[in-house]
Amino acid sequence: MLVSDSFRSQPTATAVTELRAATVSSTTAAACADPDPPDTLSEDAHDHLDSLLRSLPSDLTDEQRDRAEAFIRSRASVFSRSEYDIGRTSIIPHRIDTNQHAPHFEQLRRNPQAQLPVIDDHVQNMLEHDVIEPTASPWCSNVVMVHKQDGTMRLCIDYCKLNALTTKDKFSLPKIDSCLDTLNSCEFFSSCDLHWGYWQTEIDERDRDKTAFVTRKGQWRFKVLSFGLANAPSQFAGDVRSHV
Repeated sequence: MLVSDSFRSQPTATAVTELRAATVSSTTAAACADPDPPDTLSEDAHDHLDSLLRSLPSDLTDEQRDRAEAFIRSRASVFSRSEYDIGRTSIIPHRIDTNQHAPHFEQLRRNPQAQLPVIDDHVQNMLEHDVIEPTASPWCSNVVMVHKQDGTMRLCIDYCKLNALTTKDKFSLPKIDSCLDTLNSCEFFSSCDLHWGYWQTEIDERDRDKTAFVTRKGQWRFKVLSFGLANAPSQFAGDVRSHV
């Protein structure tokens, strides 16, 4: 099994081909290769693939391992090199349909003193990597810090009020049985995990103000799909299906 820790999505025909090549099963890794020109990255630029190459199954033959490594290296540019090395697609910009409802605005809540530096760091990282931008929006929600299993904290936005005003999307998932049927008689499989997957989808310019949130450093809005939005899961599922 060829498993990647991250995948960088790009809104191009090449990216669609590479996503298909990386996720569709095949009898060998080499059989997935397509006629697109290989990556032009130098060997020195392949360091981010080391953990992936080390995770290849130990029961592969030498020939199978060589083919798998060659295939992975030929697609080096689609794998994330760092925490915020993510792609972005505008194929289906996310919309937030609130009909004619008036904007919902919240004043800044009091956060625990110990969380304030953590919130500031999260906001600064997102700002530096073009995930958010400053705003003066009539919409505003508050930050909620959530403990993760590894003990660190995740910055979330309390979109409960916004979601209550949002028209919910209805997006049907594909039949799982049909998906499994496409794998019939295949011997080797690969899968890819999108790194910061939601952040790879842009939010429509007309709706970005609705994602606004406030911290002690000011008010910000998302330029990409934010966690916690009511229609984020269906939007993400739609993006993935449109790419494969």
